Amino acid sequence: MSMLDPHRFLTGLRVAQLPNVFLNPYVAENPVVLQALPQVRKFAERRELVQRLMKTQAKKRKNVAAYRTYIHETITGRRPGSMPPIEGWTPEKIEVVGGTAYLPWGEQLVAFDSDTQLCAWFDLLQSDDEQVLNYVVPVVIHSARSTEWAQQQLHDRNTYGVKMSSSEALERDSYDPVTALTRRVIDATGLRVATNARQLGAKDPEQVTLSALRQGVLTTVAGRPGIQLGSKPYELPTSVGEEELTAAVTKVWARIAKVIEPYLDAVGRKTTVLPAPSIMAGIGVLANACMPDGIRRDDVSALSVVEVVERLQSVRWDRVVPTPNGPQYPWDGIAGKANHALGRFAVGGAKEFAYNVSDALLNPDSHRGRQVRTKGASPHDNANTKAGSSR
Repeated sequence: MSMLDPHRFLTGLRVAQLPNVFLNPYVAENPVVLQALPQVRKFAERRELVQRLMKTQAKKRKNVAAYRTYIHETITGRRPGSMPPIEGWTPEKIEVVGGTAYLPWGEQLVAFDSDTQLCAWFDLLQSDDEQVLNYVVPVVIHSARSTEWAQQQLHDRNTYGVKMSSSEALERDSYDPVTALTRRVIDATGLRVATNARQLGAKDPEQVTLSALRQGVLTTVAGRPGIQLGSKPYELPTSVGEEELTAAVTKVWARIAKVIEPYLDAVGRKTTVLPAPSIMAGIGVLANACMPDGIRRDDVSALSVVEVVERLQSVRWDRVVPTPNGPQYPWDGIAGKANHALGRFAVGGAKEFAYNVSDALLNPDSHRGRQVRTKGASPHDNANTKAGSSR
């Protein structure tokens, strides 16, 4: 036990000791148990003031399971992780005698930070695993602080802390196999990838964001189900060796990159649907058709890399195509929606439109397939021709 100042103590507690010191979050949110244990109710009321509750925060409730898995893999040596200290609070004063802190009789700490971690520990306690029970958790105890002070901590830590974007998280995730595979694709294609941006600006030199390219790689190995996963982790199938899978994915994406790269400049990103995540995801679903058995979806007919490329080469990527009869919108209802009054087209999200995109790319003779393969000069090509002649 180390006394940091008159209100803060730093210590380490074995997981088996946590129930003796901390309020069980599950008990705190169970009205039936609280009715049977009125002496615990005051601690539950304190927690409501300094924590977001699982019963009203579905995302927090869902995160407990992921955190529980992460913690277990960390303490069993399956991954080199770490957990931050749990910060507990009590308005009561803690007495320190000979380097030992004594909580008042019957008092329980409420976690105002790392409450999700605490929930995961209480779950793991049920396993009676000695390795879990003996693991030492760092704990910071705040004592003799008012309820107003503790409540303010919830505000401050959620206001001043900047949440990492999904692109930044992907860039720094060393264990996500799809991100690792995406890096191999980057090496194979030479594409300029923005690793810390969710979208590209007109002056950005990069051609595609990491999150958009990863979406395409993900659907290449997972097929259509990968569309709904987005930036979530995905375990690569074990039915095919890592080297064989990497070779297959990089081979097809090296050919895909040659088809789409001319449209990834500043003009193309403005006038075409590339490289929107919904389009990249659709391209990945098409590429899944040339994956090895065990990776290719059972309901997908096998294609060669050449056949995949041919389907892409015939596609019209323009958002708007001017014609004598007025503008046409090749991707309207497929990759987004057209605003006919303004003559504009907005690309939609992957989870909503990537299914339609993949259908159009996979099936060139279908209604959607014919719609995105209209003929005529491309505004993108015209814009690049004008830019070249003005140099």
